[in-house]
Amino acid sequence: MNLEDGRRPNILMIVSDQERADVLGSYGSQICRTRYLDRLAAEGVRFETCIAPSAICSPTRASLLTGLYPHGHGILNNTHEPDAIRTDLPTDVLTFSEHLRDGGYRLGYVGKWHLGAAGPASRGFHDVVSLHEDIVAIPGDEEIVSGEPSLRDPIYARFPRGRLLIAGVDPRPVDETETRRDADAAIGLLERYADLETPFCLRLDFEGPHHPYMPPDEYASEYDPASIPPWPSFTEDPATKPAAQGRLLEQRGVAGWSWADWQPVVARYFGFVSLIDAEIGRVLAAVDRLGLRESTVVIHTADHGDMTGSHGGQFNKGPLMYEEVCRVPLVIRDPRAARTGVRRGPVGSLAIMPTIVQLAGLQPPPGLHVESLLPVLADEAATPAEPAAFAEYHGDEWGLYSQRMIRTPNTKYVYSPHGTDELYDLATDPHELVNRIDDPAAGRLLADLRSRLIEWMNRTNDPLALWASRLI
Repeated sequence: MNLEDGRRPNILMIVSDQERADVLGSYGSQICRTRYLDRLAAEGVRFETCIAPSAICSPTRASLLTGLYPHGHGILNNTHEPDAIRTDLPTDVLTFSEHLRDGGYRLGYVGKWHLGAAGPASRGFHDVVSLHEDIVAIPGDEEIVSGEPSLRDPIYARFPRGRLLIAGVDPRPVDETETRRDADAAIGLLERYADLETPFCLRLDFEGPHHPYMPPDEYASEYDPASIPPWPSFTEDPATKPAAQGRLLEQRGVAGWSWADWQPVVARYFGFVSLIDAEIGRVLAAVDRLGLRESTVVIHTADHGDMTGSHGGQFNKGPLMYEEVCRVPLVIRDPRAARTGVRRGPVGSLAIMPTIVQLAGLQPPPGLHVESLLPVLADEAATPAEPAAFAEYHGDEWGLYSQRMIRTPNTKYVYSPHGTDELYDLATDPHELVNRIDDPAAGRLLADLRSRLIEWMNRTNDPLALWASRLI
């Protein structure tokens, strides 16, 4: 089936967890192998600078559904933690899935949810396949529950009174992993949907490459740790950086780690990324096999990235606004689009919400914080409606700890009311090594970015705007 008969397209949205953009070959990696995602990028439109609205899971996942920044939808930190400010997305906040359900789409959800116990079925998804603890299965849905395997060669972060598993080798074969089961479940729904008279929207959310990085041996052995060079930001001068970043090394249990300590961890991360890439390849092959290629828009992104030893050996994410955690892949393959290629202007990944709604032939609801990316998809000369992307952090594991960030094509400013602000010239310092916040020569740039950040905070009703406007 194709779309020449005027039918609305099917939509397949594939989301990875903690997949930093720079590990994909299409985004410049010379080491990590991602042949299927690279092929998808070559066949579609790749957004060079896509910024996640937050560097932790639940807030960004809520933004992908709602088209609102976290301060707009109310999910400010992870919903599963004991310090969660909210444990479920407010019911009066509309999601793209509810919009498409009401517009006649059949909706499926496979994999990680991480937005509270109510689960995808409460937000318009008809068919839910759960492999993860935070989803409550509904009658008739398939639920697969398996225990955590005993990993080989485990690597731990260590604390004075405890430890945390970071990486290891999964002793199970690939076909017994959660990654394979997620892909198989998605393929099963595609097979059910192939003959529908109505269009479908299927969202597939992998649980990786989030730590613990645990690829099976087939992928763990693909990368030799000794051959992996240090990230360009591994060695940096912490003197001008927020003090919180030094404390974070202790908080994460990786203070004092050398690059030799990080190499086997990064090798496992790369292996996990390649495993997910291969499973995405299986899903895309099913799209072709079922005759759905010409009628299905495919979208790939991630909730946020992963430090993986960058910037002095940081692990995980949190109160950090570096590219490694804020910049995520975004690829959209639309069979109706005449143009492919790269779009370089910064965009926020929460713009996926109104984009999906418009792809479905519907009108996005009023009050969104972003506009659809369809005009940019259609014309490589077009620029996003907002010439900058923004991100925010409200605290997770540290209590309430606010940050705001503006990312333009070549600059970045981070407002940290609890500590040191940051200013980077990405044209000359792409790895964010030199914080120019106290550089007199950057005074005009700083004033401009602060003004634009305050304007965005006021426009989107950020409650921090009142206090920030008195200082910046």
